[in-house]
Amino acid sequence: MRLLGKGRLSFLRGQRGFTLIEVLVGVAIFAAIGVPLMVGLSTGYKSLDISRERTFAESLAKSQVEYLKRQEYISVINYDPDNPVKRYEIIDTPLI
Repeated sequence: MRLLGKGRLSFLRGQRGFTLIEVLVGVAIFAAIGVPLMVGLSTGYKSLDISRERTFAESLAKSQVEYLKRQEYISVINYDPDNPVKRYEIIDTPLI
């Protein structure tokens, strides 16, 4: 501080720091804005995950129905679950 001289830092003499109340009010305002914003973002991400899961389930169900529609008709009289030729194919569903 001696290197700068006495007159160079005279503008700092009248300055005062923030009081504790001002700091607490600032933090409270920041928290009042930040907390709802974070809650909203969290809710948005959760709903996005639910939407993706439902879309995947709907797509899987539609593909399984279309697969069943393509199957050849097997008469109830000729149906034998132990004989692979006289039964419908077993559908493998992917695990999520």
